[in-house]
This record gives sequence, C-alpha cells and structure tokens, in this order.
Amino acid sequence: MFSTPEVQENEAAVSCDKCRQALYMHTFLRTPEPCCRCSNASLPSSCSAWPLARTKRHRPPSVKLAIAQTDRGVLIWLPDNVLFEFGKSELSPAADAYLAQVARLINEKTDHALLLEGHTDNLGAADLNLRLSEKRASAVASALKAKQVVESRLQIRGLGLTQPLAPNDTEVGRKLNRRVEIIVVDETVANMTKGEPEGAFEDAFAKLKTALGEQLDKQGLK
Repeated sequence: MFSTPEVQENEAAVSCDKCRQALYMHTFLRTPEPCCRCSNASLPSSCSAWPLARTKRHRPPSVKLAIAQTDRGVLIWLPDNVLFEFGKSELSPAADAYLAQVARLINEKTDHALLLEGHTDNLGAADLNLRLSEKRASAVASALKAKQVVESRLQIRGLGLTQPLAPNDTEVGRKLNRRVEIIVVDETVANMTKGEPEGAFEDAFAKLKTALGEQLDKQGLK
C-alpha cells in the first residue's frame, strides 16, 4: 500500500480501524468520504479522520513539478541535477520527493501509458551517454514501480545526447540537457492539474526559457 510517514502518523491518530482504511482511500484514491460512519461518528465532523484528510488533501506539496502540454501528451520534466549525481545513474535522496509526487499524480489522475526518456549532454562518447541515459530512465521506472505505478504502463527509452533542450556550449545548457522526461501519452495538463493545490506546478518551457535567458544575460548576449 502506497503511503508516507506523515500519512501513517495521521492514520495512527484515528481511533477506528475502519476509519483508518477509509482515510487512506480518501487521501490517495479520492473516495467520497474519509470515515466509515462508525458508531462514534454520527456526524462527519465528529470523526477524527475528516480534519486529517482535509488537511492532507489541501496542503501544498513539498516540491514543484515542471510540466507542459506537448503533441504527445503531458511532459513532466525531471532535471538531472535533482535526480542524479554527475555521471551516475543511482537516484539521489532529493529525488524521492519528486518521484512520490509524480507517482501520486499518475496513480490518481490518469490510466494512460507513460514514456520515460533519458537524456544526457554531449560530454563523453555517444555510446556511453546512450547507456547512461537508459540506466537513468530505468532507475526512475524502478522508483515509480516501488510507488505502486503498474509496470505495464511504463516504456523506457535512452536517447543519449541526440535531443538536447539547450546548446551544450555552457554548463547551464549541459545541466538542462541532463534530464529524464516522463510523457503521459495523450493526456492533458488540465486533467493532470485539476483539483491540485496552488503552486504545485510550473511551466516547463517557461522554466527552460528563464534558465537560458539568465545565462545569456551573464554572457552579455541578450
């Protein structure tokens, strides 16, 4: 069962066993009520599960996901510097908060297929970069499977250095190119973000434009 220490603590504060299960179902699966209507909860407001679920569902997430609408579906952009150390394919501790948020959205908001595409900069041999990008996409897939995303929905691709987002002639550009992208195939941003807290997302393309613009300013080229 997908959960978090915070949710487990909240569930432990609910006295009724059936209400604890209902609280989980309401929080993650959006069932109508976080209360089993037990004998000690003749009114919804008297059940301890209600305020806990309400707080959990409206609390802003700890990370902000960069997303955008594309012709293939919804792009979720996961920057390399957040997920991995340079040249490695093991996920960093900082990655967990991002992937937990991604897994929750995927499990709650859509049943569409997912493309996980790994990318690198142009430093090093092309074949090594291709293998590294595949390993990174696989690492993200494994983390999502551990968070209850069904394996059959995941398709992994390593694209190496073939599809840069930015020029590779600056460190900023190379950092932007080292990334994993998740495409929720044929999905819409409107559906994925519906009902989510304010500040949970940022526009991936606007973020890219801002990062490149700051670099051009530093170089005196803008």
